[in-house]
Amino acid sequence: TSSSSDGGGSGGGGHVGHDTLSSSQAALAGCVATLLHDLVMTPMDTVKQRMQLGHYGGMGHALATIVRGDAAAGGVPGEGWTGLYRSLPVTVM
Repeated sequence: TSSSSDGGGSGGGGHVGHDTLSSSQAALAGCVATLLHDLVMTPMDTVKQRMQLGHYGGMGHALATIVRGDAAAGGVPGEGWTGLYRSLPVTVM
């Protein structure tokens, strides 16, 4: 008979399931996953919020205006790529 600690007896293979990570490894994996999610979603949320203002002709126009500025609006300077991540500290906290 195989014990529960040897993977079940069908060719070995070790544990399968939730018990493969320690608590600290699982916490670290969760933190990394959350940070990567926020790095992708924060710029998308920034563009969405700016588009909801109704001043942009589409997603590309909103993105370009945030990054490069808007010459048509009297040369309003852009915020650069950091403008897309302005709310990241609040999101992470």
